[in-house]
Amino acid sequence: MITNLKERVRTGVVPPNFAERVTFRVVEAEFTAESKSSGEPNICLKCEIIRPQDVVVDGIKYDLTSCPVNFYFAYVNEKAMDSLALFHQVMGLPPEFDTEKPDVSIYKGLVFEFAISTQEDFKQRRDPKNPRKYISMFESDGKTPISLGWKWNTFLDATLRRSTEEVNRPY
Repeated sequence: MITNLKERVRTGVVPPNFAERVTFRVVEAEFTAESKSSGEPNICLKCEIIRPQDVVVDGIKYDLTSCPVNFYFAYVNEKAMDSLALFHQVMGLPPEFDTEKPDVSIYKGLVFEFAISTQEDFKQRRDPKNPRKYISMFESDGKTPISLGWKWNTFLDATLRRSTEEVNRPY
C-alpha cells in the first residue's frame, strides 16, 4: 500500500502555535484531596474536543478529537477559586461548593466553548531550594531548554461560554 506522507493526520499530538475557539465535553471529573504538584485539593475535568475535529497547522493536519484536555481547579487561593466560580456561573451550576468533598458528578457531560491556545512545553524538575516550585532543565549547552513538544493553555477566562452544541455521543 502506498501512503502519501504529506496527507497523513497526526493523532494524539497537540498542534504547535494553535489558537482557536474549541468546544469541549467533560467526560470525567475527579476530586483529589492532595495534588501531586501543589499538595492542595483540586478538581480535574477530563475533556474531549468536539469541535473542530481537525485543524491544519503549518501544512500538517491534526486530529483534535484524539487529544484529551484536562482542566484543573486547584483551590489554593482566591484567583483559583475565581476560576472555579466563573465556570460554575457560566455553566449554570450552583454557587455553593463543598471544598472538602465536592460533588464532581455535576460536571460530567457538560459542554462548553473556550478560546484555547498551545505553548511549547519544557522539561522541568523540582527546585531543591523550594520543593513547591519547578525549574527548567537545559540541554548540555546550559542555555537551550529541553523541549517536550506542545501543551494546552487551559486557564479559563472571559472567552468561556456554555455551548449550544448538541452532543449525542456516549461517554
